[in-house]
Amino acid sequence: MSQAGLFDVVYNSFIIGEGAEVTIVAGCGIHCGSSESEGHAGIHDFQVGKKAKVTYVEKHFAMGEGSGRRTLNPTTKVFLDEGATAEMELTQISGVDEADRLNEAILGPGSLLLITERVLTEGEQRAVSTNNIILQGSGSRANMISRSVMKGNSKQIFHANMEARAKCFGHIECDAIIMDNGTNETMPALKALHPDAELTHEASIGKIANDQLNKLMSLGLTYDQAVNRIIQGFLK
Repeated sequence: MSQAGLFDVVYNSFIIGEGAEVTIVAGCGIHCGSSESEGHAGIHDFQVGKKAKVTYVEKHFAMGEGSGRRTLNPTTKVFLDEGATAEMELTQISGVDEADRLNEAILGPGSLLLITERVLTEGEQRAVSTNNIILQGSGSRANMISRSVMKGNSKQIFHANMEARAKCFGHIECDAIIMDNGTNETMPALKALHPDAELTHEASIGKIANDQLNKLMSLGLTYDQAVNRIIQGFLK
């Protein structure tokens, strides 16, 4: 988007047939050059057929010298049939003032869901990520990984709700690096509604370790270069 004062909404429905294998790459960008706000919301649903596989890569970015607020609010819904697989890489690179992401998934028998989310905020930016995953079928598996970096006075909130309704396995992993005066709230929640469900989670929030900085600076990098190298590696 490059026109001031607009907020557009895009709807996409992807139907991946039985046994098919598809890769989808989506890029959402805003160029703000005025004092008026600009925004974009992408609403995507994926219906993945029996033993089919979809790889979805989504990147959000905003730029421009304008003072208007840049907003990106994506919604992604995934429905996995028996034996289906979905691998999702969701990245918010830079420049987005406000983001409210919603990911929802329902997993059928023997299906697999892999989500990796990477978010970088700075200045006064805010980002919220809400994830609702239901393991409905026997033998289904889900792995949700979140990597977050907060610079300046920015704030991120991460909600991950995983509900098991059959014999299945689910894992949530969320790691956050805080810099300057950034803040983070991480809330993983697990609900086991079947005696053979196996659900785990791990979370960590902290600053960049001094020993990492010192090691890179001893190799000739400046402080800023060392910080950027660590952040790039973390977000990968």
